Amino acid sequence: MTYRKTIKIFIASSNELKEERDLFPSIFNHLQKLFEGLFCDPVMWETDIPSGSYDKARIQDEINPLLEGSDVIIALFYSKIGKFTFEEYQLARTKKKKVFVFFKQGFSAKNKAENKMYDEVLELKESLQKEGQTNYEEYDRWETLRERTRENLELFFSKSFQRTKSDDFLKYKNSIEIIQNNQGINTSENLYEYDLSHFDIEQLNTFFSLDRVKKELINLQINPLDPPKIILKKLELLRNELLIKGTFLCFGRFEYISEVCQSASPSRFFVYRDKEGMEIGINEIVRGNIIQQYKTLTEHIMKNLYLIRNFSTRQEEYEIPKIVFYELVANALVHRDYDKEINTEVSVSIYPDRMEIINPGQFPQNINPMNHESITQSYIKHKQIAYIFFFYGIIESAAKGIKRVQKVLKDNGFIPAEFILKSNSVKVIVYKKSDKDKKLEKQKNEYSKNLNPIPHLILNQVVGRSEELGEIKDYLKIDNNSLSINGIGGIGKTTLAKAFVQQNQNEYEHIVWITAVPTLKDSMLSNIALINNLGMKEEISELITQKRENDAIDLLLNRISGILGNNLIILDNVSSEEEQLLFKISEYLQNNWKLILTSRHKLNKFFEYQLGFLLPEKSRELFLQNYNGECNPEILDELLKYIGYHTLTIELISKALKINKGLTLEEAFDLIKKHEFENKKLAVNVFTNHSEKEAKIYTHLFSLIDFMYLSDNEIWLLKQFCILPSTEIKMDFIAEITGSKNLAETEFYKNLNSLIKKGFLVEMGDYVISHQIIKEVALAKFIPELNNVRNIFNYFLEFFDYDQSKDNPVDKFMYIEYGLSILEFIEYKYKDENAIVDSTGILSLYLNRIGIILKEFGRYETARRSLERALKSDIKNFGEDNPNVTRSKSNLALVYYDLGKYEQAADLLEEALESDIKNFGEDHPAVAVSQSNLATVYQTLGKYEKAAALSEKTLESDIRNFGENDPNVTIRKSNLSSVYRDLGKYEQAADLLEKALESDIKNFGEDHPAVAASQSNLAAVYQALGKYEQAEELLEKALKSDIKNFGENHHNVARSQSSLALVYQDLGKYEQAAELLEKALKSDIKNFGKDHPNVTIRQSNLATVYRDLGKYEQAEELLGKALRSAIKNYGENHPNVAVSQSNLALVYQNLGKHEQAVELLEKSLESVIKNFGEDHPNVAISQSNLVLVYQDLGKYEQAKKLAEAAYNKFKKLLGKDHPNTKGAKRNLEFIKQQKK
Repeated sequence: MTYRKTIKIFIASSNELKEERDLFPSIFNHLQKLFEGLFCDPVMWETDIPSGSYDKARIQDEINPLLEGSDVIIALFYSKIGKFTFEEYQLARTKKKKVFVFFKQGFSAKNKAENKMYDEVLELKESLQKEGQTNYEEYDRWETLRERTRENLELFFSKSFQRTKSDDFLKYKNSIEIIQNNQGINTSENLYEYDLSHFDIEQLNTFFSLDRVKKELINLQINPLDPPKIILKKLELLRNELLIKGTFLCFGRFEYISEVCQSASPSRFFVYRDKEGMEIGINEIVRGNIIQQYKTLTEHIMKNLYLIRNFSTRQEEYEIPKIVFYELVANALVHRDYDKEINTEVSVSIYPDRMEIINPGQFPQNINPMNHESITQSYIKHKQIAYIFFFYGIIESAAKGIKRVQKVLKDNGFIPAEFILKSNSVKVIVYKKSDKDKKLEKQKNEYSKNLNPIPHLILNQVVGRSEELGEIKDYLKIDNNSLSINGIGGIGKTTLAKAFVQQNQNEYEHIVWITAVPTLKDSMLSNIALINNLGMKEEISELITQKRENDAIDLLLNRISGILGNNLIILDNVSSEEEQLLFKISEYLQNNWKLILTSRHKLNKFFEYQLGFLLPEKSRELFLQNYNGECNPEILDELLKYIGYHTLTIELISKALKINKGLTLEEAFDLIKKHEFENKKLAVNVFTNHSEKEAKIYTHLFSLIDFMYLSDNEIWLLKQFCILPSTEIKMDFIAEITGSKNLAETEFYKNLNSLIKKGFLVEMGDYVISHQIIKEVALAKFIPELNNVRNIFNYFLEFFDYDQSKDNPVDKFMYIEYGLSILEFIEYKYKDENAIVDSTGILSLYLNRIGIILKEFGRYETARRSLERALKSDIKNFGEDNPNVTRSKSNLALVYYDLGKYEQAADLLEEALESDIKNFGEDHPAVAVSQSNLATVYQTLGKYEKAAALSEKTLESDIRNFGENDPNVTIRKSNLSSVYRDLGKYEQAADLLEKALESDIKNFGEDHPAVAASQSNLAAVYQALGKYEQAEELLEKALKSDIKNFGENHHNVARSQSSLALVYQDLGKYEQAAELLEKALKSDIKNFGKDHPNVTIRQSNLATVYRDLGKYEQAEELLGKALRSAIKNYGENHPNVAVSQSNLALVYQNLGKHEQAVELLEKSLESVIKNFGEDHPNVAISQSNLVLVYQDLGKYEQAKKLAEAAYNKFKKLLGKDHPNTKGAKRNLEFIKQQKK
């Protein structure tokens, strides 16, 4: 029974390297076969500790004892150092364990967080180097890790374990693959007419004395004294007592070799006295079998190369390292073709500056000598020849010869060996070290600086990229050979690369620019200028004709890689579909070339330089560089923001405006918002630096995006983004609203990540963004059907359902961007409103719901557009009297009301009321709602009696339908009380509101929001009645309740603060009033934005308090903002604008700016008359305000005339006992006295 010793091997790494950890058992199995008595026990905590909870503070405390009990620790690192992985490494060092450390290469940080974590990995590498106690290794793929782990562990175990006999030959056999030789003779065939008598017996005896042969004889338990035939058969060099051709070519006597294979002998050796090969110094035929030829050729090389002695190190080496020509001659003989039809032979030529070795035929297709890093497996055509070369020690191990050659050359300062593939031969060129500088100089004369045409750019036309150019330059200055400039199409990647070349061309000896159209491979092989400049026209053409495009690429890259110096290559517009080729290029060119890629895709193994969008000010500069016509700065900023500061789109629009003189910036912006890039006004031919050709705007934009490589699932997901806003959206939220949470989540995230990698989406941590321009192009390309995006549509249809009696509109504002984006999609999808088929009413329902939320948000024009479209759709699909039509009319009327279109609002509501009565009867609740809305419009129009009559009917109806104490009844009472208040019937208004308040307290309790609303309404009546203390008490209660229910920043709180402040103002508590209004203003700006109508009201109220405090300048500033905002929201002639003008005029009066005050008040009066007609109380109020300024100016006649008109209006409309009438009468009497 064999004794076995167990070696526990602990694998430490973060979870990202779990796949590597899982593959280690296969390595351990291999080692167990190599060493007698070895048993490798992998310790992997995922399987070696049970799941569930633990008594210790951390699970890691359960893992650490496993590590302490292990003999060997293997630590793997990639993009980060796991907290516990580093702890495990430190513990292993403390416990004096044998530690092997491996770092995986190829990581590229995508953001600052990843970059920070990767810095810790680099710091660990640096500390290991300084510490000098742990050597680490690096790997780029699993095969490399496997190979290096095997080598290290074999060396480690060889000190404690005996090898299982000798496994060298077995290891070699297992690492090569025998392939069918389709060219020339089959060297594994039997030879019938020859036997051992035709061998070189002396050579054969020497062979049997070789160490490797002796070891293998021991392994196979062969007696060295056995007959040669037996020994050769056991070594697989004979078959069934018969000789094999390959064995004979290695051991046969020379005179018989040519009979078996004429081309196998002889070889040729040349020495030339000149670099051109015109003057031959030595021309020698090298005869013998293959082993004899190898020895003779290598001896000749040594005799004809200078031997360089280094006296300080007491070492000597040939001017081309010995291991290099040993390996290359062996390669030539082992991999050549042995064919009677091939008249050439292996030849070695020594020139003053180089050595050339020609190998007849080709290497096996699986071996690419020009891309040596890719060689992980040796493919052998001549099995017996390879075995014999291995036994002789000429071949040390499989798949490492060419790698070793290039490494030795690089480490010793030589130019890499150059492999030139011909149709029937391979030529290898190795330059002598002493001629490196001469070759560099020769290259400068032989090759032009620009090896092919380089796109030109005027540097001063590049805007806003100086920082990026500096960062790229700095990155490439240090030990970095390549980077990938990433970003969406049209952002300026190509322009940036052109600018970099233009700015830094003097720092590079040679420059190459290749644009991947349609593919990088095609572009390289069709780049005639580059191929001709490199003198490769015939070679490349021949390979392409033979359909050996991959060999042609290798040949081209090999030639480029051999160009010395500091060189630059740009590969523009490359795709992730060709990542293998890109990686191959980077491997070839890692010594003398800096590589810059530009791509819309994320590329593995390349440092990603994410190109951001232009800053707003730089976007403006770029726009004005191309267009110097009339330009509203605010419109321009809105346009630039809308297109996401997209470089190419800025260039296109600005140039289109310059070309089409009849197109204004405002018109262009409007067309773009409607997605009408193909409109004839924009359809002008524009030349851009991006494509360097003239084309229509939409043609340019469509060229940015390649949909060719998208799967059906990826297209479906991209369609979802067509109706979502171009903003940061959490990935999990996208899964939720698209219904993907219920599907295979892994498939969803796979498609999402694929769109990110292909450049359709921008990743920002857990969020993604679909840029506006990509969205525009995708929308035009696919135009999704509603069914394609049904899940998202239904999600937001439900979200925007708003019940005024219980919902807070501010809660709906969080997704207002999404609502607008879906609205834009509907408008684009159904440009022809008459073509909408909406038999279910689902589109109209959405348009109504988003319209009402937009109204609450203060986006009145957008709300109007949405609701008008809804109304047209409903009338078309359902007819005039359908309840859906009534709903749309009512909602649209509310927006018309906010826009000051009171007559249009009244017309719609009258139609809606008539329809409701027809559909439901007089007493239906829907009729009451229509009556209530219409009453509000009548009230605003000054038709108080009509408003009161309707409000009274509404109240009676709701009492009948719901009962006295129903919340709807409370709302009706509040509305009726508002009309009574305007009529001066304050006692009746107070009575109604007191009952409403009592009802609300009974229904909801003291702290309900509805109670606070009733308290506020009643307080307003008390305020009008001069009962300021009672109003104050009620409003303080309402404010306290609102804060409790909604928190400090709710818009209901702001409204209560504002109402209470106005009472404080009446009580002379100006400082308290100002403090409350400042809070309310700040809250409304936060909730609604600075241009919302609520903000305008707060600014106006605060200004009146500042006026009372004598802070006229602050009041003027606030009212100026309020007036500008009102004009922006409503237009010049809206009633709210008239109010703002009037308020500002009164401050001008206080500041002594009487003329400005008169101008504003006259405008305000004109607007009020236009909006309400001559017989409206608001006209009388405006007249009264103007009277005050006329008085200050001493214009008593005009003042008296206006004061009489105001008094008469109030008296007529409100009655002689109304407070406004009494106040107007006092003003008139005062003016009459002043006049006397």
